[in-house]
Amino acid sequence: MKNIKKLFIAIIIFSIIIYPLRVYSIEDANSETEVVNEENTIDNNINGELKTEDTNKEDNTDKTVIKKPNIYYTTHVENIGWQKYVSNGEMAGTTGKALRLEGIKIKLDNEPGTGNIEYRTHIESIGWETDFKKNDELSGTTGKALRLEAIEIKLTGEIANHYDVYYRVHSEKYGWLGWAKNGEKAGTAGFAYRLEGIEIKIVEKDTPFSEYGKAKAFRCKEVLYSTHVQDYGWQGYAYDGNTSGTTGKAKKIEGIKIKLDNQQYPGNIEYKTHIENIGWESVYKKNNELSGTTGRNLRVEAIRIKLTGEISNHYDIYYRVHAQSYGWLGWTKNDEVAGTIGYGYRLEAIEIKLVPKGEAAPGNTNNSNYVRELRYRSYESSWKGFVYDGSQSGNVSTPVESITMNLLNALYPGNINYSSYVTGSGWQKIVKDGELTNNPGNKIEAIKVNITGEIANHYDVFYSVYVIGSGWTGWAKNDSPCGNIGNEKYITSYKVKLVQKGQSQGNTNNTYIEAPMSIKYTSNVTGTGWQNYVSDGQTSGTTGKAKSIKGVKIKVNKKIPSGSVQYSTHVSNVGWQTYSQDNAQSGKQNTVEAIKIRLTGELANDYDIYYRVHVSDVGWMGWTSNNKPAGTINGSLGVEAIEIQLVEKGGPAPENTNNIKTTESYLEAHWEADTNGNRYFFDVFGEMVKGRGYKMGTTTYYFGPSGIFLGTQNLQILDISAHQGVVDWNAVAHSDVYGVILRVAASAQYRDSKLKENVAACKKYGIPYGIYIYSYAENYTEGQAYANFTNALISEFDIHPTLGIFLDLESNNSTQFMGPTQYEAVVRGYYSIIPNAEIYTYTSYADTALNSAYIRNKITWIADWRGYVGYTGSYRMWQYTSKGSCPGVNGNVDRSILYSF
Repeated sequence: MKNIKKLFIAIIIFSIIIYPLRVYSIEDANSETEVVNEENTIDNNINGELKTEDTNKEDNTDKTVIKKPNIYYTTHVENIGWQKYVSNGEMAGTTGKALRLEGIKIKLDNEPGTGNIEYRTHIESIGWETDFKKNDELSGTTGKALRLEAIEIKLTGEIANHYDVYYRVHSEKYGWLGWAKNGEKAGTAGFAYRLEGIEIKIVEKDTPFSEYGKAKAFRCKEVLYSTHVQDYGWQGYAYDGNTSGTTGKAKKIEGIKIKLDNQQYPGNIEYKTHIENIGWESVYKKNNELSGTTGRNLRVEAIRIKLTGEISNHYDIYYRVHAQSYGWLGWTKNDEVAGTIGYGYRLEAIEIKLVPKGEAAPGNTNNSNYVRELRYRSYESSWKGFVYDGSQSGNVSTPVESITMNLLNALYPGNINYSSYVTGSGWQKIVKDGELTNNPGNKIEAIKVNITGEIANHYDVFYSVYVIGSGWTGWAKNDSPCGNIGNEKYITSYKVKLVQKGQSQGNTNNTYIEAPMSIKYTSNVTGTGWQNYVSDGQTSGTTGKAKSIKGVKIKVNKKIPSGSVQYSTHVSNVGWQTYSQDNAQSGKQNTVEAIKIRLTGELANDYDIYYRVHVSDVGWMGWTSNNKPAGTINGSLGVEAIEIQLVEKGGPAPENTNNIKTTESYLEAHWEADTNGNRYFFDVFGEMVKGRGYKMGTTTYYFGPSGIFLGTQNLQILDISAHQGVVDWNAVAHSDVYGVILRVAASAQYRDSKLKENVAACKKYGIPYGIYIYSYAENYTEGQAYANFTNALISEFDIHPTLGIFLDLESNNSTQFMGPTQYEAVVRGYYSIIPNAEIYTYTSYADTALNSAYIRNKITWIADWRGYVGYTGSYRMWQYTSKGSCPGVNGNVDRSILYSF
């Protein structure tokens, strides 16, 4: 029984020690039929190593201890096949024979369950294998004649916590490269260079390995780029600091594509170009997209390139350009500008390179760009050429009348905003980015400039002006006023410059002078013209000379801090004018009868504006203020002089002095009517006008001894057609209308459907009438046809047009493209049949399509619905409205004034 027990124990020991080793040897032999002898030799080594390790290794701590494994590897070599396994830093492959590695197997003799050795290769025509191979699996190929170009090797599992794997390769062209470790790339990619040999080692964690890091383990085409060159088109891809483009041939780059290759880290390369006539592209292009243009002959002038994503944490992207007139500029990096902006210079070549973070630039980094960051110009009798970045605009002798400026370098988004202070008008509205500060024609006394948006976080804007009689001011910045306000010392030149935050621009003293608040004004006197400006209550105009004012201009020499002076004049025979502002003229050629003046904005919060006028036959009238009328209306009395004062809010009004007939500031003549409808007129002093004519404007109104209005020599006329429908002619006959003009036809074919009854009614009620025909005629023959049709209707209805026969010429679908020459043919055709005819039209048509001396001589009835006649030719009847009314007529009706028969 003891013997049996001893035998059983022996069997167990045999099973534990001998049997696993036997199994291992069998499996090895079966797995690699190509190299059985070599592997058997390695198995023997493994067995010996295992026994040695097991007998000497002892775990004396709680920490997991994993024995240092041996690493074994074999390579499949061109023309040789699988070589025998080598281990622990020995070379597998060949050197000096130009033979490629085609496949590799790697394995460890580590304890089961402690981890794996994993690896993958970069294969000719295939690239990186998708999955890692492990534990003696084949990575690469056999029988396909495909070279290995690079490799990654790593430990996984618990063993990776205790050991590092180091490896280096012998590469075509480069020879032995530096050591890589733990999954880093070793070899080349993108060059089509073969691996020829490899060495692999296992090293304990935290053990120095002095050879690591001394040389690059992996070389690849990291960044590739191609340029589209004038006359050549797309060039082949350059890479890693090589030149793309041309030098010495004056050929412009028109487009570029850039891409990353063999990336170790995720991310993108992004880039944008500054293009001729376009500027910076609005969005970045990336990963081989086209930046720039092709087929449009537009030069690229500058470029910005950046990395994004994880790769940007490990690399800087450096680049430099060869620019027209400058040659190679300095290297720059990471989205900074390379090239020129604002000079109109082309890029001719470019070099781009990835550099690991912290490493030095590839070369000189001075003067990587020349950028005109802003440009500006001035109007001095004419627009001058643009100047840039602190240069002088203007010639220090001619007044600057308008300015414009804009940013050129959109490195940061934002705007440049600016405003000018115009003599007599004050600060103009803020404009930006190439807009005009004001219309030329007025002198500028000061400017303000600022920048907004992201660019304002990086730059200040400085500016200085040359003031006539004073010279250059100091440098103002960021929206501070710069100049001389209120003394009418205009600027003749200016400079503007962007300066990086924290930097100065020089002298900043004496940038701005502002005179005390005052108001200035001038008047246009009959027979004299515009007088010199006076201010603050002084008299503008004349007294005692019977010379009325025909216009005024008013300005405030300072705005606190904003606002305007606005004013309106009441002009004889015209009425109140639209408000003028800040030194613009109010009034026309007719006599000014009254005025209203007001302040706006914060100016109105701080001041009241007082004014009074001297009126013919009245003298000085009383002071009034803040948009109340001063003067007279409907009295045919002209303003001869004016005085204006600014008074601080709540201050006392100016004293009323020199009043002769009234202390009122405003008087208005007016009409009144009795219960019977008789009208009476009262002059500006409230006295009824009796027994005489009273002229208002150019019209004389006649009144009887009792004051009843008798009328004028001008008579009211209606024009009537089928559009008015059925007319109550009895009511018309008893209205204020003297006569009518009847439409006979609206072509040379279709008579007015109401013509017969309208002619009969005029005859019945004794209403004088004329006739008109609406024309679509386009030539001489058609003009004759219209005349013949007119005569036919006159004959048919026994028409006696005592108020005239009119040819109505207006724009319509047939005539809208006609001009004076075509219309003259029509009129000559019509007049060849009816020589005593007349023409009706409207002012704008008379001044354009009918602007022929022959036609204008025949225009006697003019339409102008603006309250006055703008037509400068002679006429005898004015159609002053299309929205008139008359008893007996439904709806609106055209009304005219007949001046003569």
